[in-house]
Amino acid sequence: LTEVWAAEDFAAYFEGHWVDWDYKAASNEVRLRPLDERLGEVLRSSHLADDVSVAVLTAGEELSKTPLAGILRAIHVLADAKKEAAKKGKSQEEGDVERMKLLKMMPDALLEAQKGIEEETDVVIGQVTPKDLIHGAERVPELLCEPILPNTLAHRKEAVKLLLELVITRLQKNETLDAKPKALSFEELMRFLRIQGAPTQDEALSHFCAPSLESSETKEVLQVVQRASAVGCTKMAEVGGSILLSRLSSALADDVAEAVIALAEAGSPPEPLAAALASRALPSSTPLLAAATATL
Repeated sequence: LTEVWAAEDFAAYFEGHWVDWDYKAASNEVRLRPLDERLGEVLRSSHLADDVSVAVLTAGEELSKTPLAGILRAIHVLADAKKEAAKKGKSQEEGDVERMKLLKMMPDALLEAQKGIEEETDVVIGQVTPKDLIHGAERVPELLCEPILPNTLAHRKEAVKLLLELVITRLQKNETLDAKPKALSFEELMRFLRIQGAPTQDEALSHFCAPSLESSETKEVLQVVQRASAVGCTKMAEVGGSILLSRLSSALADDVAEAVIALAEAGSPPEPLAAALASRALPSSTPLLAAATATL
């Protein structure tokens, strides 16, 4: 007869085979992970490009359902490998097949992640932050290889778009779960605005970032308005512009002139800007005053 395992042996075995088994110590329960979840665990815990490459190359349809933490890890490891090869003067073609395969399957995996967050069925809610998603979106273009084909560009564009949507979905979930949800920091917001495709999330982004802009320094709000205006995020520029206008009466003269220039370029109505400039004109430096006046 086979001996019944002691609880400690049971725990040790399944904790030691965590890629295949999901063991819950508190309830002493164990579950066999499906293929996509196992792949996600392998990718999430990988630090070597060879390990990620093998996992991606040997994966089947499960790659299109891989949990988000694993997808993000694969993006970083494969992008780092390409950058390292370039530094060493090696051929960057090595790894192209797995990078292209990851790019092709990524949109489906990101759609699964979106559904998982919305339905609260994915552990990604606790594992992945908006900052992680922004970083992933920044690095997706690094996976491209020569020659760049139209379908490859389409996969890249879709992957970046979905990662930006996931940032918003994650912020929405924060708002639902937390009475005082954490918005994007100034650094995270500026990085978001630099990503191609940011204007597609303009409306939602301005909603979630307004509270954090209210508590930001004037120079930071000014930078957000300038960046948002430059990339076509008009709603974000409007929100930042309203905050700046409310502060102009107590701002330093040169800061008022800079803000007026930025707001005018962002398309703010000229009347309140002219009034703000007139109230602080005398102490302003001549070049800034002239530039601000010229924009109105």
